[in-house]
Amino acid sequence: MPLTENRPKGMLIVGGRPLLQHAIEALHAHGVKEVVVVVGHQAEKIQAFFKDGADFGVKLHYVHQSAPTGTLDAIRLALPEIDAKQPLLILPGHAYVDAAILKPLTKGKETTVLLASAGDDHVQGIPTVRGDRLSSIHHEHPVVGSTRVMTNIVMATPDLLEDLAKDASDVKELDLFLGDWAAQHVVRVAALEGPWFAVVSPWDLLRLNEWVLENHFPKSDEKRPKGSRGPVSVGRNCSIAPTAVLVGPVTIGDGCTIGDRAVIGPYVSMRNECVVGAHSELRRTILNNNVMLNTHSIVRGSIIDDGVVAGPALICEERSTPGGPRGAIIGRDARIPTRATLAGGTIVGVEHGLET
Repeated sequence: MPLTENRPKGMLIVGGRPLLQHAIEALHAHGVKEVVVVVGHQAEKIQAFFKDGADFGVKLHYVHQSAPTGTLDAIRLALPEIDAKQPLLILPGHAYVDAAILKPLTKGKETTVLLASAGDDHVQGIPTVRGDRLSSIHHEHPVVGSTRVMTNIVMATPDLLEDLAKDASDVKELDLFLGDWAAQHVVRVAALEGPWFAVVSPWDLLRLNEWVLENHFPKSDEKRPKGSRGPVSVGRNCSIAPTAVLVGPVTIGDGCTIGDRAVIGPYVSMRNECVVGAHSELRRTILNNNVMLNTHSIVRGSIIDDGVVAGPALICEERSTPGGPRGAIIGRDARIPTRATLAGGTIVGVEHGLET
């Protein structure tokens, strides 16, 4: 919150695209042609964006989980939509997934779970492993950077799917079910070599956005602007002043306007129909759709959600924390007055209007 006030977590934007789009593109890269998406709160936002999946090279099916009754229940709801006699890749919707992450799961013929080093101090599935086999899983707070945790990315074989479908226990989460199932079945483990990003706080998106832009820069739909350095991607129908400077990596969506002597980047993702006024500066920042930043604004380490109008002379300061630098989070349709200064770590709620 407040970024999930008007969208499910899988529609949060990193690298200019929703988390779920990254996952679907990763599946497509491995030859997957049909995907089932379990939707719940604000399902219409996902369905309106992805439709039948044709634009993303896959056929999408949707099933609705009416209440947050656990990951195990979500998978059971999806099973009637798939061929349970074939292996199934299971992915969480709140984490970043790319083709490289899935690669270790596509090699074996047995149920395989993907493990990563803990990146955040919150409750996760902690596995007990002997050799390359899973023995059990329990929930506790991991030690950041040293504890191996479950990612809930699984290559499930038909025998697992069959037992999962008929299970009548009180277990609600996939990882705990797998820990019990591994006591009597072979469950292999694979290690994620790169960083693992499960989005827990709004500022996690900034760290993830920086990593995605650094390692998986999107292709541009238009020629690179003259006033740019490093990788820059610009969408269609944008107006960028000749004196503006874009310092990549930067990705800009469709219909955006950037004023005279504005400096954008590095590590900036801007969605569609945004306006950045003259003499403004953005660094390590995400702008969602229809954001209007007036002239002489300085925004660092921040996320500004859909429909925000701010400035002139907005300043979003950045402060150092153990989890990395933090600027401001500004919720959807907020109104920020002239010459406002937001200290690092400030969160402005949805449709909030600050006083002058």
